[in-house]
Amino acid sequence: MAKKYLYSDFNIKADFGYLDSVNNDKTGSSKRVFTSLFQAYCFQQIRTRSQNIVAIGMKVQDQIDLVIKRNGDITKCNAVEFNGNRYEIVTSTPYTGIDPLGYDRATIQLIRKKG
Repeated sequence: MAKKYLYSDFNIKADFGYLDSVNNDKTGSSKRVFTSLFQAYCFQQIRTRSQNIVAIGMKVQDQIDLVIKRNGDITKCNAVEFNGNRYEIVTSTPYTGIDPLGYDRATIQLIRKKG
């Protein structure tokens, strides 16, 4: 059975999508453009102290764990935007159970800051 979270926990509105390379015909250079597939409310899952120690040892302390309500399109995405920052999805784990209140998880890493 899936762990139950409060609806008030889902307070981050994020755009999930993918990064696509677009060529500039005038200069011949390419630029990565974010294309949104869907929007979802999510929240950042807090790590415990022992999980933080393990993350520091594995050099993944700058990665964030997001939890979103069940959405099968999470496997099609490789990027997330929220709060003006762009993140790369390192791993995504869709919920595969039969419970309609299941949650998908995504581990993300910052690739472009706001401004």
